[in-house]
Amino acid sequence: MDLQVGKWQEFAIGRLFELQAGKINNASALEDGTDCEYFGAKWNDNAFMKPCKYNAKLVNKGNCIMFITDGQGSVGYALYKDDREFMGTINLVMGYSAFLNPVIGMFLATVICRERERYSFGRKWKKTLAQTVIKLPIQHTEDGTPVIDSQKTYSNEGYLPDWQFMEDYIQSLHSKPLTTRVTGEDVPELRTETWEGFCLGQVFDVQYGINMELNACKETTPDDPEGIAFVARTAENNGVSAYVKPVRGKIPQKAGTITCAGGGSVLSTFVQDRDFYSGRDLYLLHTKEPLSLKIKLFLVTIITIMAP
Repeated sequence: MDLQVGKWQEFAIGRLFELQAGKINNASALEDGTDCEYFGAKWNDNAFMKPCKYNAKLVNKGNCIMFITDGQGSVGYALYKDDREFMGTINLVMGYSAFLNPVIGMFLATVICRERERYSFGRKWKKTLAQTVIKLPIQHTEDGTPVIDSQKTYSNEGYLPDWQFMEDYIQSLHSKPLTTRVTGEDVPELRTETWEGFCLGQVFDVQYGINMELNACKETTPDDPEGIAFVARTAENNGVSAYVKPVRGKIPQKAGTITCAGGGSVLSTFVQDRDFYSGRDLYLLHTKEPLSLKIKLFLVTIITIMAP
């Protein structure tokens, strides 16, 4: 299906949703249990933090969009939450509406996440969330004229979001079922109780990157033979935010280097599979001895778990 984004119109989030903040100010005060779930201000793991004991005074209803309005590295993300009750940090704001279901929620969360770039530099979102404007497909009559709601429920112009189009679009996406050869039968136990602590400086030679600015580079495509990956402080796409042309006087870092974000999406850590330039607040972790890719991926996983 063609998204036809040129025909989309603007809607303020506060007109689309009834907004309710999370109720948990101190997660350490939650009682242990398994009959409820606590969600925090993080993008990883769909914001899930830990199981906890159910408390009727502190739960939020499900079937909502969770807006991450504060939190290191994750402000600006939005996630769909299923219909189960849950507990959420005060840094989450939940959006409820009668039109919402899992399919429409997936569409909306994807569109809303496009706003995240505005909040990558320490800005917060809670005070301005209701005024944040996003574009959505709108309903049209058979002759192509926009349907106008005289009540102006969702916008001052009277446009109506096309919920059916959103459902149809998501359901039109096709992918092969995920498969894996990993059965878990031959995976050894981690036995983490026998592990010991190490500072990153004991395991790696830690070096600050070359602190390049993407807007000073000429962007290109991943299939450009001259293209060099530009690794930034993002948790997505293996940390690669763009591909750029070679810059005179700048020597790319070597493939196989581990990168770790010191700002933005803090502790987002990856093994780079091609030569790259490094952006702001990016650290390079060089192993003190040659290690295989599998060992590097193990170490990257451990470091990532440390992220808030």
